[in-house]
Amino acid sequence: MTAVRQSMDNNKVNILVLTALDEVAWLLNLRGSDVPFTPVFRSYLIVGKTWATLYLPPGKSTPEVIVHLNSSGSNDANSVRIKNYTDIWDDLPYFSEDGDRIWLPYPFSYAGGASYLVYKRVPEGRTMFAVSPVLLMKDRKSDIEAQGMQNAHIRDAVALCQFLCMLEEGVTGEIWDELSAVTTLDRLRAAQLLSLGPSFGTIAAFGPNAALPHYEPTVETNRVIDDTSVFMLDSGGQYLDGTTDVTRTIHLGTPTDTEREIYTSLLMGCIDIASTVFPEGQTLSSMEILIRAPLYSLGLNYGHGSTHGIGFCLAVHEAFNTTYHENFFGSQEPGYYQDNEFGMRLENIVTVVKANVTLGKDPSYLTFKPVTLVPYDNNLINPYIMSKKQLLWLNDYHAKVREIVGEEMLRQGLDDAYRWLLHKTEPILI
Repeated sequence: MTAVRQSMDNNKVNILVLTALDEVAWLLNLRGSDVPFTPVFRSYLIVGKTWATLYLPPGKSTPEVIVHLNSSGSNDANSVRIKNYTDIWDDLPYFSEDGDRIWLPYPFSYAGGASYLVYKRVPEGRTMFAVSPVLLMKDRKSDIEAQGMQNAHIRDAVALCQFLCMLEEGVTGEIWDELSAVTTLDRLRAAQLLSLGPSFGTIAAFGPNAALPHYEPTVETNRVIDDTSVFMLDSGGQYLDGTTDVTRTIHLGTPTDTEREIYTSLLMGCIDIASTVFPEGQTLSSMEILIRAPLYSLGLNYGHGSTHGIGFCLAVHEAFNTTYHENFFGSQEPGYYQDNEFGMRLENIVTVVKANVTLGKDPSYLTFKPVTLVPYDNNLINPYIMSKKQLLWLNDYHAKVREIVGEEMLRQGLDDAYRWLLHKTEPILI
């Protein structure tokens, strides 16, 4: 809150109106369950120079929340008053009586900004429109948040690897389909410590359905999963210590040479951008070519973004200022979609860390560290079109997956999944 008020001072405003639910939740360090997949709660928050007011629906406040916000104390900078959710419409018109200047968040990235109704309730001539300072603060995770994110991804990887093991072993003798894949994975994630459920509707897509980048299975579209085509699985979990989002594409039979070439090109793009070292201040647009270049070399492309931010026990798609900095967490996700035939996507969550440079003394060089720890499908990899550097990176990644996720599997007594993991993380001979 102190940093928010400092930003208000810098912009010469007296009042900030926050309407984005994830920003309210993050700033107050509270979570809720009013929105599917995202642990937020219906609310508004107005921050003044020496006070703050949280607007909540009746029955939402609890004694623990009142203590946490010091709401029963004096109305000062160290407390947050709680008022009825609809009282904001009566309060907004009066904030300018003493010459207040009011900051209304401007739309940016995934953030929609203040609504038209909020804008209309603020007296004319008193508003300043700019990107919310909270949006820019929460995309730089604290050290505690960063560690939590990594811990959550380890447990999430255990659940996903369990599922992939079950699917691979059962596809020849059991009937698996897209909907059963979703329910099974949800159940395995729910069994993990601190789980709050999925972070979005799972994209479980087999064969032609995978050609739709954001497909979700229904009773009408549900396909049986077998060994005749690729299966694309884009899923994630909410945990009290972090949010996950991971995509893997697998083939349970014999892939075509074209499928292997495309898959390997996507993997090469993931490796090339994840392993790059860059000076602080590089942007999403300046580095986008690294992840797309291997696919470009085939004359292919995809029509969605390659990177989004991710929240800490918040929105799986989180706005960020598109400039890379330490403790940024976000996705790297190239894909390819052949109409009516198949689709592929690979997605890791990564974080930005300081790079170990060999010659220069400038400490501002950065690189990416994968946070997602799930094996790639060796069945779809063509190592002969990969460079030695790329293969070394892949072997090192799989070694880390085996060590870190394997240790957690053994701790949980998941011997079958551990044996599957050992097989899937065997190094490729170079």
